[in-house]
Amino acid sequence: MKRFQSTAAALAEQATQLLRLAETDEGVKAALGLVQAADPGWGAVYDVLKFVEGTAVAHNRKTKIKKYRGTASWYRHLGEPKRPALPADPPTLAQAREYAFGLLQEWLDLRLKP
Repeated sequence: MKRFQSTAAALAEQATQLLRLAETDEGVKAALGLVQAADPGWGAVYDVLKFVEGTAVAHNRKTKIKKYRGTASWYRHLGEPKRPALPADPPTLAQAREYAFGLLQEWLDLRLKP
C-alpha cells in the first residue's frame, strides 16, 4: 500500500491536490469530512468503514471490515439495550483506527491517480 510521502513539501502538495479535487468530487469531499478529529473514536471508525465498504479498497477485505465495523458499532451504541453482540476477538480502538483510516488513505490515493 502506497502511503503519503513523509516530507513536508510532499504532504503539502498532496493536501493541495486533495482540496482541489474535493471542490469537484463529492466523494473526496465526504472522505475529507471523515478526517476531522485528532483522536477519532469508535463512531469515526464506523463511519470510515461504512464509507469504504463496497469500494475497490474493500475488495477481498469484507470479512475484516465487517468485524471491525461490528466492533465499532458495539462501542458506538453502548447503553442501548438491544445492541448487536461484540464480535469474537475484537480489535482495540488503536487497531481499528489504523485499519479504517489506512483504507480511507488507500481510497484517497486511488482518487489522486490520473
